[in-house]
Amino acid sequence: MVRESYVEKCLCRMRAWMVLRGLAPNSVSTYVRCARQFLAHVERPLAAVKQTDIEGYLHALVAKARSARTRNVQLGAIRCLLLSTVRRDPSATIPRAKAPRVVPQILSGTEVARLLAATTSPKYRAIFMLAYGAGLRVGEITTLETSDIDGQRMLIRVREGKTGQRYSRLWRLSTALSR
Repeated sequence: MVRESYVEKCLCRMRAWMVLRGLAPNSVSTYVRCARQFLAHVERPLAAVKQTDIEGYLHALVAKARSARTRNVQLGAIRCLLLSTVRRDPSATIPRAKAPRVVPQILSGTEVARLLAATTSPKYRAIFMLAYGAGLRVGEITTLETSDIDGQRMLIRVREGKTGQRYSRLWRLSTALSR
């Protein structure tokens, strides 16, 4: 069993390393949480961690029915932890789990119209219309400011999107519903 001070020291070093690499704050917190779970599972100093320890942890995640994407995030966090602390990666030859591609379900125009009609609050109705019409994620809508909307060119500047900054087309509701 490793001491809590050792775990915190490793996680602090890992956090600083990820910030220097320019990772998003959500990525940093997710990787730190995953690394903490891994350290609790292996219960030994990182210098003593072997490939079999990492594989055992990933097999335990499979036994808990964790998805391939979750296991890949865990593996990425373990690699980041090891590279940032002990400067070696015994997981280098462990392949990532194959994650199935999921095709998103797209609502028809009538389904969207019914959804909007069921919304009684004008504020939330406007948010739903904007999200659907411009194809924005929830996190992108929450950071949106009025200065990000260019009414002349019908564009929205998404400053803090999942994939970085981008522009999205601002559609009129009738155009969005007929797509």
